[in-house]
Amino acid sequence: MSKIYLVEGPVGSGKSTFAEQQALEINAPHINLDSWMVNLFRPDRPTSGTMEWYIERKERCIEQIWLVAKSILDANFDVILELG
Repeated sequence: MSKIYLVEGPVGSGKSTFAEQQALEINAPHINLDSWMVNLFRPDRPTSGTMEWYIERKERCIEQIWLVAKSILDANFDVILELG
């Protein structure tokens, strides 16, 4: 049975380093919310109203990440999710 490894914690606690090491150790994809947010939305970030803007996009990213993770699990592979 495939597994989700969920990595969460405070900023600067080493989540990404840990998740990247785990990904190599167990040969599983590492999906990082911060990477998605930066790649998809940083160019569009407003100068004001940032919190509402961020929350809406974070929710959309997490929804899509769960769909991708489900497809990986359905293919009988483990996945590491780093959701911040």
